Amino acid sequence: MTIVDLRSRPGLTSYAEMRQLLDSLNAAHAQWRNRKVVRNSDDVERLQELMNEANIDRDGASEQLQSSGNTVNGAFLGYTPMRILDPFFASRLNNWRAIRLHVSLIEEPMWGRYDGPQFVCALDLCRTYAALGEERRYLGAEKAVGLYLAGVAFGGPKMYAVCLPIQLMI
Repeated sequence: MTIVDLRSRPGLTSYAEMRQLLDSLNAAHAQWRNRKVVRNSDDVERLQELMNEANIDRDGASEQLQSSGNTVNGAFLGYTPMRILDPFFASRLNNWRAIRLHVSLIEEPMWGRYDGPQFVCALDLCRTYAALGEERRYLGAEKAVGLYLAGVAFGGPKMYAVCLPIQLMI
């Protein structure tokens, strides 16, 4: 039985069955991030990002960026640019983020909810694509779907109008 079928049958039993399916889907999704090779790669990327933030703050570049309203090369809007060490891992991580956004839409199929974790996931997806440099020029289905889901998470111009220039990154 699918989530759509369960939603068409109101009642406590169908809600419990739906929750069980969603919990198993979320658990399976989380397993990828818990693999040792993924954790190691993630740690290296996070360390690089922390070092990058420290350098930006030390150089005063983030203050210049905020006061000018411009973005620096590889940045998504006014957010701190990411530095990508391993573009392959960054692309796989963005696939994971796109799946997370898709699962959140299965859980609650609403366009543009005010959901902090969903927004951060969409924002990190866009920041990663912006930081990929020339690699971001190659738009395949996986990237297009991820960017589309990020746009859905941003909710249109009435919610996060500043986040909608996603097409500029393509």
